[in-house]
Amino acid sequence: MRALYCLIGDPVEHSVSPHMFNAAFRHGGLDDHLYVAVRVGRRELKSFVEHSRLMGFKGFNVTIPHKVAVMEFLDRLDGEAEEVGAVNTVEVASRYLKGYNTDVIAIKKIIPRRWAEDSAAAILGVGGAARAAAIALRDLGCARQVYVGRREKTLREMGRFASMRGIEHTLLKFTSKDLDKKLGEVKIVVNATPVGMYPNTRGCPLPREMISSGKLYLDMVYNPPETLLLRTARKRGGVVVGGLDMLVAQAVEAFKIWMGRRPSPDAMRRAALKGLRGFRR
Repeated sequence: MRALYCLIGDPVEHSVSPHMFNAAFRHGGLDDHLYVAVRVGRRELKSFVEHSRLMGFKGFNVTIPHKVAVMEFLDRLDGEAEEVGAVNTVEVASRYLKGYNTDVIAIKKIIPRRWAEDSAAAILGVGGAARAAAIALRDLGCARQVYVGRREKTLREMGRFASMRGIEHTLLKFTSKDLDKKLGEVKIVVNATPVGMYPNTRGCPLPREMISSGKLYLDMVYNPPETLLLRTARKRGGVVVGGLDMLVAQAVEAFKIWMGRRPSPDAMRRAALKGLRGFRR
């Protein structure tokens, strides 16, 4: 009998997660393991989670729009999932369902501590991915954070989130006249918005004149692997970290939770790139 794993969300048809995990299973000699993508709507979420064990799943990943909603149907949460308030990985054990957030540890692995320690960072976006970035940067020693959003309400919610976790922060709208000045004061810029994602690859979350050298830019968008933001930053002398690096890093952590051992990041990355090329044809 095959050991089943999956990604749940809506939509999921363009996910490269099945490519990555099935490649990792093959590379690790786990030929009886299979990973699939399952489209689960909001109304079906509770039923899927409660019946996941009966359906034979040993674990599953969670993507938009269920990362927050899934929490109420789980028995346990790890510390980072609780702190971020979002789950992207679920362990299906014999007696419990436990939720994890592997985005935090992934960000901590791909951003060198020397960039974050005693420095400032700007996070573009105020959703779940932005919250994971805020916690990861705090843990890396980032002393001050600037949150940039479009709406006052969600910015205030992000501010409350940061205050409750002891993060010194500033709130700015993308239209603020102070944005350029504040960006000049940070060493790290994280794009936690979907701007620049395929098929809208000409999009950039910042005006090009605000992208400068001497900073590290992390773009969580992984399709395309090099976004307009990263391409511009690289050409201007910035250090760039792509969303594919983060995608693979968080998938590695999910694999470790389920399997108890580390997969091949290279095999997962190659499979993800192959999957992305297939989607763009």
